[in-house]
Amino acid sequence: MGIKQEAFAAKMGDDCTQKKVTLLGDKDCIDDDLMEQIAQVLKVPAEAIRNFSEDVAINIIGNTVTNHDNVSILIA
Repeated sequence: MGIKQEAFAAKMGDDCTQKKVTLLGDKDCIDDDLMEQIAQVLKVPAEAIRNFSEDVAINIIGNTVTNHDNVSILIA
């Protein structure tokens, strides 16, 4: 999402550190309250995190990002 771990930790609250954020990535399971807090910081639904699939994300990006290098604008 383009946010550094240190900035993410600061948004999570006073008791969160960059090291704790790093350790979150190693967890197999995150409790619901923490997941909701993470989702709020990232401004996404918690279900989007729970159901995240890298393959689906790549597919969505590939199908929605377009190259506008050849776009012409006509001025009347």
